[in-house]
Amino acid sequence: MQPTDRITMENLQIAYVNAVAAQAGKNCDPPTRDLGIDMRVIDCIPDPDNPRGYEDGGPLFNCQLKASTRCKFDNGNLLFPIKVKAYNKLVNWKGIGIKILIAFHMPAEVSQWVSQSPDAMCLKHCCYWRELTGEPRSTKNPDTTIRIPIPTSNIFNQQTILQLTDRARQGPYS
Repeated sequence: MQPTDRITMENLQIAYVNAVAAQAGKNCDPPTRDLGIDMRVIDCIPDPDNPRGYEDGGPLFNCQLKASTRCKFDNGNLLFPIKVKAYNKLVNWKGIGIKILIAFHMPAEVSQWVSQSPDAMCLKHCCYWRELTGEPRSTKNPDTTIRIPIPTSNIFNQQTILQLTDRARQGPYS
């Protein structure tokens, strides 16, 4: 893998999340500084005083984005590789609101990541999601890679965004 492939992976994942959020009628906003949140999904609410008709309704949920070509499948789960240090940050989330891991399973072959034609642009494979807040911390070396199970039914799609939106609106956040 070339050094620039990591940047490409990150950009494709951002494009994936933005496309799904747009389909759900939401916006994505990366924080100014990366302190453990890569993306916030933001609500758009009607505003009759705004000529465009909508205004920023505030964050709905927070996302940590990870991508890998080294995923495995077992027993209805995507086994996603993640460093213990990153995993422990997710399980120890003490911020306000919901924070999820969005894991992009990508083909091993770089040439298969994107295909396009006059009719379609396709990102190969997909993103899955899981909320890890409150799970047990790993006591392994922080630089060790572990595989966390994410149910293959947890595809990050429009329905996911709408369900997390409903949950975020119900509050209180936990």
